[in-house]
Amino acid sequence: MKIYWSWQSDHPGRVSRHLVRKTRGRFRYDATAYYTRYDGFIFKALTGVECEATLASCGEHEDHDDDEHGREALDQVLFEQRDANFFGAELAGQYDVAQIWRGTWGIEGQYDFVRARFDEGGNVPRIPPHRLGGGVYCRDANRFAKAEVLHAFEQNQIGENETDTPGYTLVSAELS
Repeated sequence: MKIYWSWQSDHPGRVSRHLVRKTRGRFRYDATAYYTRYDGFIFKALTGVECEATLASCGEHEDHDDDEHGREALDQVLFEQRDANFFGAELAGQYDVAQIWRGTWGIEGQYDFVRARFDEGGNVPRIPPHRLGGGVYCRDANRFAKAEVLHAFEQNQIGENETDTPGYTLVSAELS
């Protein structure tokens, strides 16, 4: 098992990252927790104003669902800069359950999240939701097969002028 602690000072803010990792053996895992303080974090801010094809058309009409050519309205975005704090964690693990044929089958799981807020209050926009997943795998010297499910939860800790994002589930398989 390896334990890492780091502090970066060459960053436009402060970063603290803590990592515990075990990469060998039947049970393997990786756990990371981090905190980052940004001095002047640059982000895209939705203004709540809709535009047609030109910048001059922004905010002209109350209903911009479609323009005269049937194109959808565009959301106006401005770049802003504010001090912000981010923190989060990533956890992943694999467990080799048993030998099968000439290989090994096992289970795996993962969880991750990030939370970001501005110093003056309010959520940083475009932050991903919490995610939780798991799967089964089978591997030998020549082949690897995996089936997994990853669920992203609803994102309701949103930035100004954003809308809640519903959760979704991704089911995938891999064979190599």
